[in-house]
Amino acid sequence: SCISHETRGKKATKKDKVYFQISTLFQFEYSAKEKGYVKAYSSINSLLPPHTFFMARNRKVEPPMQKAYPADQVPIKKAKIEDLKKMIEYIPDAYKQYYDNIINWSTTEEEAADSDVEAESSG
Repeated sequence: SCISHETRGKKATKKDKVYFQISTLFQFEYSAKEKGYVKAYSSINSLLPPHTFFMARNRKVEPPMQKAYPADQVPIKKAKIEDLKKMIEYIPDAYKQYYDNIINWSTTEEEAADSDVEAESSG
């Protein structure tokens, strides 16, 4: 659990310690100068001083070395490509080259839901 810096240690009694609880804190301040620290107020525009919480480690996040899809193209379900082929005649000429390119992408037979909407509507 995250205890505020102001009430951390032996100076504050256990009942006086302030824990980071999102339901009891209403205004937050973040600073790029103090990475990982959050100042939290018990009310909006509070006259009381904020409590300071250390919320993250100061470590650099390294991006992955290789791409998830080396060809820069996410495989599309065959059924979606077939649907696109059916509606290509209705696409304006200015955009046809873009969709012709997509039709030639690699495909997958996977039946997993590919969007939140699809996942919600099937449940």
